[in-house]
Amino acid sequence: MAEVLGFIASVCALAHAAKGVGEGIGQVIEMYKAPEEIKSLREQLLLFQSVLQITDLAIEGQPDDVLCCMVSRARCIMDDLSHVISTKLLRNGSGSNRARRRAWMRHKAKILRLKDKLVEVRENILVALSSSILLATRQVDATAVSIGHRIANIPIHGASPNDTMAPPENLQAGQRTGNTHASSPSLLSSYEESLAVGPYSNPDIHLEPSGRSSPVPSEGPSSAFEMMPSFRPAAYTARQPSPKLLCYDAFQVETSDYQRVNYCTLFYSPAPNQWIRLTIFITTTIESQYWNLWKVKNQAIHPARHFCDVFPAPLAVALSSELNTCRNLQQDSEMAAHLGSKSDALSLKLTTQAASRVKNHLRQITRTVYHLGCPRYFEKDLNREHLACGFFITFMKPRWMLEFRFRSDIVLIETDLYDLEVLYSCQNCPGVSPFGGVILDNDGPDSMITGFLTELPTKGRLSDVIYRATTSGQQVSWERRLKWCRQLVQATASVHKNGKVIGSFGKSTSNGIGVDGNDDVVLFRFFEKTFLCDSARIASVPPEYHEVIDGPPIAALPETDLYQLGLRLWCIAAHVYNGGTGEFCRIAGCSIDPGTICTESHAHPTQLPVPSDDTPQYLKDVINICRSEDPNARKAAHELLAMFPTLVESGTSTIAPKRLEMRDSSSDGPEYFIHPESCWETFGLRVNCSYCGKRTTQHYYQCDGCNPTDYPSVHLQGPVAHVN
Repeated sequence: MAEVLGFIASVCALAHAAKGVGEGIGQVIEMYKAPEEIKSLREQLLLFQSVLQITDLAIEGQPDDVLCCMVSRARCIMDDLSHVISTKLLRNGSGSNRARRRAWMRHKAKILRLKDKLVEVRENILVALSSSILLATRQVDATAVSIGHRIANIPIHGASPNDTMAPPENLQAGQRTGNTHASSPSLLSSYEESLAVGPYSNPDIHLEPSGRSSPVPSEGPSSAFEMMPSFRPAAYTARQPSPKLLCYDAFQVETSDYQRVNYCTLFYSPAPNQWIRLTIFITTTIESQYWNLWKVKNQAIHPARHFCDVFPAPLAVALSSELNTCRNLQQDSEMAAHLGSKSDALSLKLTTQAASRVKNHLRQITRTVYHLGCPRYFEKDLNREHLACGFFITFMKPRWMLEFRFRSDIVLIETDLYDLEVLYSCQNCPGVSPFGGVILDNDGPDSMITGFLTELPTKGRLSDVIYRATTSGQQVSWERRLKWCRQLVQATASVHKNGKVIGSFGKSTSNGIGVDGNDDVVLFRFFEKTFLCDSARIASVPPEYHEVIDGPPIAALPETDLYQLGLRLWCIAAHVYNGGTGEFCRIAGCSIDPGTICTESHAHPTQLPVPSDDTPQYLKDVINICRSEDPNARKAAHELLAMFPTLVESGTSTIAPKRLEMRDSSSDGPEYFIHPESCWETFGLRVNCSYCGKRTTQHYYQCDGCNPTDYPSVHLQGPVAHVN
């Protein structure tokens, strides 16, 4: 019931926003002499408002997830329209005709795109409504038919001796049973009332109640299809993934004064709920407009690193168009593209249909995972959204799951496979995010693993939680921080108990530490067998490895995890979200220029400074033991956990039991995301416009001020001045 009321409230708020946009459009029409595009936008807005009038009335029971998502997207579109109309058009409406023309030409492309988005979301809402209403109507009609047959077979008892036939009212009701489409709800209600208090009901007759939501065999072939358990209306909407092309790794493999060759591995979606891995070698010559625009890291300089990259908007559009013409693309296909002419016509050629080495490796992983007996899901059954480089999210009520997808590189596959091993072996351990299962590309005998699932922490990364609290001026309470320290040590003990290592504690943000809906710290990703001895993060490198700084990756051990764990505990206690050398320079009063790596001893201390005077002594002792120079002096994680106060203790230096078991004060249960936009906002997905550098309002490619079709002319004319 709460979900229905919440959905109706969302629809009402959306209708109110649409009304405000309509009033603004009316003012724009008067000021701008009604351009045809504005008139068309007003017509589409009126059609959308008419759809909203029937949306809340057509919902009975729990609203469909697709419908909720469409309403949320429509609200975002309305907010964008309101922003453009109020701050861009109406603000310049009182100026000269030249100023109005300039404002209109500057924002015309954005208004047209928003109008197209409004049309698309309206059509998707209608499709989702049609699917749910049709399914519910056929169930009610089929139930009414069975009820009509039961009424006809009920003998009449208890009538007066003078009565020789049924009352006219009941006779007419019996004659109307054939018209199920017109009177099935009223017939159903009258039948239930007659069973309860009807004067002609027979108490000796027992009728089984017919469940309204139970599947009933139908006569029509379409109804039989809709009654199937595998029928999913969300799979038949017009929704397409955005974007369809995702680059998760890009290197420059060859360069000269006249051409560059970039190696790109990416995900491409040829159809909804389907993603395939591709590898493309893109050759760019000096004649191309992308010569100075699109640059990636050189593999010779960064041999052990992988970089996520975003294609420039027009290149992504052109590449997607070319890929749409390629039929029967398989996983791990290799292609070659060339950008050289002044017109930058993209030529794409398939060089290898599939990389057998990667496929054979994934087949072996599939056979190994089969013996684990973990839950299995299929690509076609998951509706996913893009979250970050190489990662997706998919909704499994009531929570969003983080989807790890295997990539077209053996090294990256092994990295993700270790995440799977740790999450599976620690799936019932405290402090580790729940393991959801594996994903297969199909349900046939030749199925192959494509990824796996784990629960997405609702409150995001721990470093982001501390960062948001710091920037808002409201520090996280000591009770919560002490609870998180204890839970982080407990999670480390759980991983080490199962014979695994974490390896990524030394990273400031990519350390896999999150905060779930219960406000508990969990490890959910970035488990690694090795770690880098980076000179920029010497404070996280144990003293025994200082001689190999900036060398090859070092094998992670429980002792290295513990040394880096001390730094993470110190960051929580000191309310620091980064924990890099800059923080220690600030504490020491060092005046080194920002962005410069400090080589002084205070920048990478072994024994860390006291976080604050309020820090309990037991936490100071735990941090000092973790930061011991002798690796043998670093106690095991389960021994460190025993140094924390137990749940039954209380006092100034301990955590009260209610604090340790307390859930978030805003609700009685765990918090969960509802819409994917919340995931993007919480996890700080920041993608800048590929041309102007401005933060995009969408989560991919270009900002609203840069039209991808106008991109080449914009490139020649110079940057566009965005009005904030």
